[in-house]
Amino acid sequence: MRALLLPLLVLVASPAQAAKVNVVVTLSDYGWAARAVGGDAARVSVVCPPDQDAHFLAPRPSYARLVAEADLFVATGLDLEVWAPVLLQKAANAKEMPGAAGYVRAAESVHLLDVPAVVDRSQGDVHAQGNPHLHTSPVNMRRVLRNIAAGLSRVDPARATEYAARAKAAVADLDARVFGAELVRLVGGDTLAALAEKGRLHGFLAEKRYKDAPLTDRLGGWLGAGRTLRDAPLVTWHPNWTYLRHLLGLRLVGTVEPKPGVQPTPGHVRTLTAAARTSGAKRLLAASHFPAGRVREIAGRLGLEPSSVPFHTGDAGYPALVDAWLAALLGR
Repeated sequence: MRALLLPLLVLVASPAQAAKVNVVVTLSDYGWAARAVGGDAARVSVVCPPDQDAHFLAPRPSYARLVAEADLFVATGLDLEVWAPVLLQKAANAKEMPGAAGYVRAAESVHLLDVPAVVDRSQGDVHAQGNPHLHTSPVNMRRVLRNIAAGLSRVDPARATEYAARAKAAVADLDARVFGAELVRLVGGDTLAALAEKGRLHGFLAEKRYKDAPLTDRLGGWLGAGRTLRDAPLVTWHPNWTYLRHLLGLRLVGTVEPKPGVQPTPGHVRTLTAAARTSGAKRLLAASHFPAGRVREIAGRLGLEPSSVPFHTGDAGYPALVDAWLAALLGR
C-alpha cells in the first residue's frame, strides 16, 4: 500500500499541478507585469479599470472580497491609490498588509522624481513621496517586473525559478524595445537603464565609441525613434508624464492645471499661452480619462494640437501603450 501511495503524493505536490496564485493589483499596468511574470501559474485581477483615473476610484465591496481571497496584493506604494489602505483594511488579510510577504510595493527601488522639498496642501494635489505615475517609463517597469517576481516567489517559493526566468525574459524584451537590441548587447540592459534613470544616458553614448562611431549611432528602440523629441517643448494637462518626459528628454513648458488637480483660471491660460508660443511648443498631451472636449477647448486657446491618449495598459499590453504615447508625441 505504501508503494502505491508514494507516487500519488508526489503527483499532488508537483509544482506543475499546484494551485494558481491569486494576485490582485491596483492598476492594469501592474496586471500586465503580473501576467508576464506569473504566466499560467497566476490568476490576476485588476481593481482600477484602465480608463479610470486611479486617484478617484471608489472601491466596491467585491474588491475587498477579491483581496481577502488573494495570495498577493500589488500597489504603487506611494499616495496614488489613496483607497488602497481602506481596501486592505476591509479585506482583513494580514498576509497582504504593507511589510507582509503577500504585499508588493511596485515603486520599490524606483528612482522617484518630483519629490517635494515641502509638503503643503496649498500646492494642490501634491504627492508627498514623489510622482507616483511611475509606469510612464518602461525603465521603471523593469523594476516593477522584478518586484512582482520577488513577491510571487515569497508566496509561492516552489515556482520561484519560473518567476525569475519569466521576469528576466520580460525585462530583456523591454530593454530591446527601449534601447534597441544591438545597444543592449554592447552595453547591457541594467547599465543602460541605470544611466537613463539618472539622465546620463545620452552623454555616455556620445562619449563612448564603437567601430570609430559614437554609441549614439547604435541607439534603437523607442529612444532611437524618439531622438527628435530631445529638448522638445511640451505642455501637459496634469503632471503625470514626468517619467516619460525624463526618459525621452522632453522639456516641460507648463501644465494646464496650475497646481495638480486644480482647474485653470483665465489668467493661467493666458500665461501658459504666452509661454507655449515663446517655446515653440506644438502639442498638449493629456490622459484620455480627462474630458476630451475640455482638452480640445484649452488646446485651441493655447494654439496647440491636442493629444488625448490612453494612460494605462489595455488589452493590447504595455508595449502597445508606449507605442501609442510615442506616436502621439511624434504626431503620427
